[in-house]
Amino acid sequence: MFSSGPMNWFGMIHLDFSTIILALFSLLSVATIIERGIRYRNADIDAEEFMGRIRELLRLGKVNEAVNLATQTPGPVAAVVKSALVSIGRSREEIRDTIDRVRMRQAAYLDKHLPVLGTVGATAPFVGLFGTVMGIMRAFHDIAQAGAAGTAVVAAGIAQALIATAGGLIVAIIAVIAYNFFLNWSGHFVVEMDTAANEIVHLMNAEPAR
Repeated sequence: MFSSGPMNWFGMIHLDFSTIILALFSLLSVATIIERGIRYRNADIDAEEFMGRIRELLRLGKVNEAVNLATQTPGPVAAVVKSALVSIGRSREEIRDTIDRVRMRQAAYLDKHLPVLGTVGATAPFVGLFGTVMGIMRAFHDIAQAGAAGTAVVAAGIAQALIATAGGLIVAIIAVIAYNFFLNWSGHFVVEMDTAANEIVHLMNAEPAR
């Protein structure tokens, strides 16, 4: 038996290198997930409704109102549309160049901090494996010190090894799931930006400002 009372998991956790790194990885992952979640949620608008209002304003020749609407609307789609509207009067190539620059900046902003989740997801299992190796080494050291093998002798080292493995896998799984979720969400924004960019260029050519 390990003990006569309830198993104390926290008592088995030792502040070795792997535990500290996994704790830091956990904090980084949680902070990144919260930050990206808030940013993406605030930027996620109804693009169809937004472009419908822009189309109506341009049809009526209300370019300034369209610019104001794009300014007041958050998110990358509105930023791309605004960059086109404030470029009215320039050539089609210049407008396209302006849109492309804004689109690239917005795409880079959307992917900001996502490499943190990718790195944690790829690295955490190896950190956990390192902790596992250290735990096994501790178990053999305890056997050598005691001069005999037994459950009581190796329990602490084996527990450390298993906890390190589990901790690395849990941190990695959460980070990978979050990374893929946000990457898919970012891709959704990119598609909406491209669609809005093509539509606004078409509208500006079809409905010149009066």
